[in-house]
Order: sequence, then C-alpha cells, then structure tokens
Amino acid sequence: LRRVLPSTILLYGDWWGTQINLPINKLVIGNPHREAALHQWPSQQRDGGTILVLGDGIDTAFYEEFCAGVAMALPEQQVVFRPHPLEREQACLRHQRQLPNYEIDVSPDIYVSFARAAWVAAEVSTGLFEVAGTRAKPVVIDSKKSRFNFPDDPFPRVEGPEAMAALVRDGHSRFREVKHELWAVGWRD
Repeated sequence: LRRVLPSTILLYGDWWGTQINLPINKLVIGNPHREAALHQWPSQQRDGGTILVLGDGIDTAFYEEFCAGVAMALPEQQVVFRPHPLEREQACLRHQRQLPNYEIDVSPDIYVSFARAAWVAAEVSTGLFEVAGTRAKPVVIDSKKSRFNFPDDPFPRVEGPEAMAALVRDGHSRFREVKHELWAVGWRD
C-alpha cells in the first residue's frame, strides 16, 4: 500500500489529517478557493439572518418538509432551501410558496448563499465544512444517513424542524469554534 500512495497529502486544516489514517506526510496549506470567496463576502452580504438548508440530490421531499417545518416554527426567520444541483430544476418547478418566509435558492455560487446565512443545516453536505468558521453556524440534521457519513463531525445535531427552531432561539451557545482546525489561512505562504 505504501508504494502506491503519494509521499505527501495537502490538507485544508489540521482536522482533515485526523480523518486520514495513512502512512504519508500530511501538510496543511488551506483552501485557495474558499479564501478568495470569503474575501468577497462584504460585497455580497445581505441580511445575514437566513436559515439555509442544503439538499443532497436524493431526498428532496425530506428537505422541503424540513424547511417548511422550520419556517412554520420560526415565522420571523427567512428559511431558504438550496437544492443540490441534481435536484435544483425539479425543486424550483415544484415549489409553491405557501409560506412567506420560505424560498428556494437558485444562486450558482454557494458562497453567495452562505453570505446571507446565519445558520446552515444539512444531513450530508460538504457545505457544512465550507461554512464552518464564518459567521454562519453549521448544523447537521441527525439521521442514519448523517451518522453513517459524518460520524465524527464537529457540529451540533438537530433531529427535526422543532429542534432546529430551538437551536436558533437558543442562539450560538452550543457551538465551539472549529475554524482554525478545519481551514488554515495563508495558503500562498
């Protein structure tokens, strides 16, 4: 196995190295795209109070139901469902805006969506890791799927819309800062 592995793997941050058990050198460098995208945020930021829910391309109805439940539980908050690109067209066609605070996100750039979010929830999405360390708080929707795919993630979990609403009402007290563990800065250096 050692003969077919590279001698070094480049990592976004220290945490990623803890997820890899291989006999190789681990070098933390950061993420150029993320750093550039976040540098543009001040020009893209809008309200900053949105609850963004990320789809996975498979269980669209589950996410639509989750979003509607959160929107009903928190009528003062804007809830936005960002379908996975595989499901975006169908989700947009099906979406009937029955709740004034629930909409579909069609932005091609996820960082534009992150810029207006205070909370980002998903079952299984790399977007949770990408938003970590920003002012938006990543939350895992707890399920068999998320426990299988993200057994050791550093984010709080909610079991459903009511639990998500309770977390939002509670504020940021259940979060520990993971920015520097996940994302090193200064990739050029």
